Amino acid sequence: MAKYDKIVELRKGRSEELKNAVLTTIDLLVNQGKEVTIANVTRESGVSRSYVAHNQELVNRINAVHQEQLANKEKMPLLLRIKELEKEIQQMVPRSEYEELKEKYVRLYNHQLIEVVDGL
Repeated sequence: MAKYDKIVELRKGRSEELKNAVLTTIDLLVNQGKEVTIANVTRESGVSRSYVAHNQELVNRINAVHQEQLANKEKMPLLLRIKELEKEIQQMVPRSEYEELKEKYVRLYNHQLIEVVDGL
């Protein structure tokens, strides 16, 4: 019975370490401005998806933080959201193509402003 108790104690300790790793990763992702999802948390923490999925406390925490992030994005002023999207595009599109697209965007945007002003 003593061996069994020792195994249970070790497993509980390991489980607590994994839980703390996940909670720390959630905080880290929030501080870095990255999206908090189960996939991102498990990738960054190195903890298995299975462990997280079977721990309802962790699932609830991840979902709550993710919902808060989504709500904050909706409240974000339009210009800040544009800047955020520009950064995302920069990461997805080669630099030269990004600059070309940015120039086209600026021309179209300025053209629309001119049309609006002329319409007044």
